[in-house]
Amino acid sequence: MLNLTLKKLVQVHFNPHLNVEKLRIESFVKPSPMARKQCLSEDFRLDEIQGSWLFPHKKKSNKIILYFHGGAYVYGPSILQWRMLSHISKSTGCTALMVNYRCAPEHPYPAAMEDMETVYDYLTNFMKSEQILFMGDSAGGGLALGLAMKLRDRKKQLPAKLILLSPWLDVSMTNKGIKGQAELDNMLAIPGLSEAGQMYCGKEDEKNPYISPVHGDIRDLPPIYLMIGTHDLLLPDCREFQRRAQEEGVSLKYEEWEEMFHDWMLNIPYLPEATEAVQKITRWI
Repeated sequence: MLNLTLKKLVQVHFNPHLNVEKLRIESFVKPSPMARKQCLSEDFRLDEIQGSWLFPHKKKSNKIILYFHGGAYVYGPSILQWRMLSHISKSTGCTALMVNYRCAPEHPYPAAMEDMETVYDYLTNFMKSEQILFMGDSAGGGLALGLAMKLRDRKKQLPAKLILLSPWLDVSMTNKGIKGQAELDNMLAIPGLSEAGQMYCGKEDEKNPYISPVHGDIRDLPPIYLMIGTHDLLLPDCREFQRRAQEEGVSLKYEEWEEMFHDWMLNIPYLPEATEAVQKITRWI
């Protein structure tokens, strides 16, 4: 039933062309009602950058989850991302911060990464980097990994952990396995994602490692937890990332979930597999 819904309501905006206007209708820049029920919320503003804090009612941790929302770099965050993040904040006792970074095509690379780096630098002014976790889904997962690589290359302090959920690791969409994988994905489609990738890149090379981290140096990064479904269009690039991580000794906890679609874990508490995934993320944090 969910697969049919995704095909009718989501994939149609990625095939045969990207429909940014329709996708942005689903954007939820403020915490959703369910998120506000789970946690206390407060506006965040840093110069021109805006977002929202989520504070668990029972704070049990001094850690902050810096969340990189998905949305193909052209829209978001969504009500589903708020819902999942509030569940994780409540369960772990961690404070969470969702940032409304600038999106393409109005603001191509490096705007989104600059916004997230600015927020991270701000957080490290009053807390240790070991208290900060990067978490991102889809495009946000690629952005989180790309920023961690950039911080490492600039010899800055790194966050404690990276949690990548159905991450988009290569916007060039050139992996040979993607075409066959598209037959299993009822949510994403190659034409729309390719257009989104081009919008995000602007004048930059699509294989710039900070844009498409699967092409970069992945050594000396914090521990990574990556979840991906076997019916996800982005699976081939995640498998390539896992292969390279094994070769280069990267600390990677990698999981493939059978028959799960893109970003399935956002469907907590209505999908049992989403609830199980969030529970595993909570334990890892």
